[in-house]
Amino acid sequence: MKTILLLFALFFNQMNAQNLDGPDGTEVRNAEFVGGHQQMLDFIAQNLNYPLNASARHVEGSVILTLTIDPAGVVRDVKVRSGLGQGCDEEARRVVETMPKWKPALLNGKPIASGKTLRIDFFMPR
Repeated sequence: MKTILLLFALFFNQMNAQNLDGPDGTEVRNAEFVGGHQQMLDFIAQNLNYPLNASARHVEGSVILTLTIDPAGVVRDVKVRSGLGQGCDEEARRVVETMPKWKPALLNGKPIASGKTLRIDFFMPR
């Protein structure tokens, strides 16, 4: 049960920001969370807990994560690129690692692995 009201914002940044058709006719579709961006925000809101240590110290800010969506749509290789400490890095990573399967990126209709960057912001209630 959550004992602290958590306000957070999530900025989702894809390494390839849009679906592309190459000059040679190559078709590329980026990986996406099943249900879309809003469903991803909902998933994070329901599963992210403000770490007690961070709350006690009034730690706020952003955790930047990189990850890979494999050809099966599974989240892999989650790494903290820029963190806050006090448990926020571990909590952001935990939530991303528990995400359900994504729709994988496609290259000419075939699933491929692709990289993503996520920023999760932790803010104390005001």
